[in-house]
Amino acid sequence: MRMHGSMMQPPVWTWSPQDVAEYLQGLQDFGDRAREYAEVIMREDITGQTFLDLTDNDLILLKVTMGHRKLLLSRIAHLKHAAHPRGVAEAAADFISIDNA
Repeated sequence: MRMHGSMMQPPVWTWSPQDVAEYLQGLQDFGDRAREYAEVIMREDITGQTFLDLTDNDLILLKVTMGHRKLLLSRIAHLKHAAHPRGVAEAAADFISIDNA
């Protein structure tokens, strides 16, 4: 996943567990726990698609602290929004209108 210069990052949903782990280790929010969380991501085989779908309950099961859960869920929401710049509601509306056509 490492991208240099002006190259674009691949979409989050295509990330491997290694890519997700590298993303977590690159965040300053988690300090010394970043490596521990990255190891959990690798052990549990959490891909980018799975990462985007993580819930608070999932993070509890992964033993992420409460403060870090809140931060991580915020980061995940940001990644989801970046993946769908028009927003989740508009993307859902498009899906529903296509499905009903």
